[in-house]
Amino acid sequence: ATPTRLGRVLPRKDELPFARPRRHSEQNALLPGPGRTPGAAALGGDPQASPPSVADAGARSKSPNPSRRHTVDGSSARPRSQSQGPASEVSVRRIWQRLDSKNTGSIQVKDIVANATFVKQECPRLLEEYERIAQGGVVKYQDVRRLLLGLIASSGSKSDATGNLHNIPEEELRSFFERVKDADGTIKMKALVENRELVMMTYPALIQKFEVIDLDGNSQISWEELKAFNGGTAGWLEHQLDGIVGLTELKDQVRSFYRSVVLDRSRRQQGHDVHGLAKSPHMIFQGNPGTGKTSLGRIMARLLHRIGVTSTAELREVQRPDLVAEHVGQTGPKTQAVIEGAKAGVLFIDEAYRLTAVEGGRDFGREAVETLMAAMNEPVGKAPVMIFAGYIGDMASFMRANEGLYRRISYTFDFADYAPRDLAQIFEALTLGRGFQLEQSLLCDDRAELTRLIQENTLPRSRALMNGGLCERVFDAAKQNLDARDDPDNPTVVLSAQDIRSACLAIPPPPEPKGAPQGIPGPSGEVEPLMAALDGVSLKEASPSRAPLSTARWAEHAPRNVWFHLGSGEDLRCVAGCIKTSKGFRVSVRLDGREVHCSALCRAPRFQETRIVPYNGESLLEFVVLNQLKWGGPAVVGSSTLGLKGLDCFDGALELRALDKPAGQIFVKVGWQLL
Repeated sequence: ATPTRLGRVLPRKDELPFARPRRHSEQNALLPGPGRTPGAAALGGDPQASPPSVADAGARSKSPNPSRRHTVDGSSARPRSQSQGPASEVSVRRIWQRLDSKNTGSIQVKDIVANATFVKQECPRLLEEYERIAQGGVVKYQDVRRLLLGLIASSGSKSDATGNLHNIPEEELRSFFERVKDADGTIKMKALVENRELVMMTYPALIQKFEVIDLDGNSQISWEELKAFNGGTAGWLEHQLDGIVGLTELKDQVRSFYRSVVLDRSRRQQGHDVHGLAKSPHMIFQGNPGTGKTSLGRIMARLLHRIGVTSTAELREVQRPDLVAEHVGQTGPKTQAVIEGAKAGVLFIDEAYRLTAVEGGRDFGREAVETLMAAMNEPVGKAPVMIFAGYIGDMASFMRANEGLYRRISYTFDFADYAPRDLAQIFEALTLGRGFQLEQSLLCDDRAELTRLIQENTLPRSRALMNGGLCERVFDAAKQNLDARDDPDNPTVVLSAQDIRSACLAIPPPPEPKGAPQGIPGPSGEVEPLMAALDGVSLKEASPSRAPLSTARWAEHAPRNVWFHLGSGEDLRCVAGCIKTSKGFRVSVRLDGREVHCSALCRAPRFQETRIVPYNGESLLEFVVLNQLKWGGPAVVGSSTLGLKGLDCFDGALELRALDKPAGQIFVKVGWQLL
């Protein structure tokens, strides 16, 4: 270095960072030519341009500009005015080479401070916007490039918690989309190439973040996807929640969680010392099977990554066998290995209540719980965010198993059962996804007929225990019905109402809950008053009296279905004397003489069937027991009727009669389902 008369130190010629002569190719890159305009790199250059290094410098001449005097730190004495507009690609690369002198590919606060005078004069906007583009305390070349080229809006623009800086007004975005989209209403690669300059000037993120915007991974951008990206994390979250059927209250819980995180971040940016996420946001997902707990877990993992809580969007799903070993002393290390493998993201523990259950006389699960609890005290990054999933009642027992769990789990998300209308929507989506279609009449009036079929022909407890899984069972059975009636030479793909109705009726009753009497559907929101009235009443112990149980008072003219349960028959006699030639028994159930159900053939008269049928004001419910003979058709053993007018519910034995003579008994239950 050479000292001057003013005491400043000028760098020697060989110390100048841009002393290498410019190559011919570099000169051409800076000159206008065919298809190239000055500043073309800003419009059509590589959006992920790699940061320049000192060795690659060549954008400046050997001789320094005589009109510039250098200060002590070597910066130019002539400041760049903000009114000069965006910088050029050449100046951006020169600025970056000065700040990233060690070629690390990123800069930090210490690099800005070390070149404070230079930054103030050459790129004051970097000082003003540093916090917006910094991620994890560092800034990448691409972010500095976009900022200085004017591709990032000023600080007055809308920005979300993830630093999304691509927001433009929705009207402007829609106009841009309409200009670029293809004939089918999406943006594909061909449209990007044909409208390259328009895209780079109006919305360069469409090219730079194409894979991020393409949420469904089909290599084309829909309006909903572009709108979600433009809205930042909030728009992305709404797009994800829109893909979930029903569960309105759960969606509100997720929105509240996200809003809380965003507000706390804004408060900290305003200088408030708040600590909304002082510990890891561990969660409980509780609800019946088929309500989408795992699906929401994946969304939550991506949300936590987008808002900066976790460093990756990875979700690792485990169950008891993945955490609990078979021998003493092995469970702790096995669980710790799972924690280490998932510490950068989210650990989803399905059926978590099984960890506190004693299986095979061994209680190793509690050791796994204690290992998880120890990790829950660690900050995010050293241990994963944990989501414990399971049934509501079982998760309550799980929380009681160890008091420390209650203190460590901050959020509880409740997954409600799907209503019949929600199941109809899920069933339609499932059918279309399998390449089949539904009769158009099923989809009219917001799937009203499809909703009615599901509601009237499935048990409430079946819907509660399977939820979305019920739709898969119904579809498989409905397809079998279609296959049975289709012409092999000309098959169709349209499921009829009768296919679906038969499929619903073919689903067997679910297992009874612990402590519930046999033959009674478990409690559900739709028939809960009736089930509560019948709880604890045994078919065998019921009085043979026909007097109905005075429980819930159903509205006489309210829309409703009638449900019945066929128990067992006793002392059945064949009036014709052919009981020894019987192949088995059936029960025909009739409303005002119209058959609505016929049970399966049973050798022993233990039918154990439950059905729900539409009620249209009929007066009599008749049970006809049939004896299927080995030779010939069925013979009537006996029948009995119940009057439905004024009936609340019935549980007892009905006396069977044939030709005005006793023919045995059949135990039944009858009740109503309000619509």
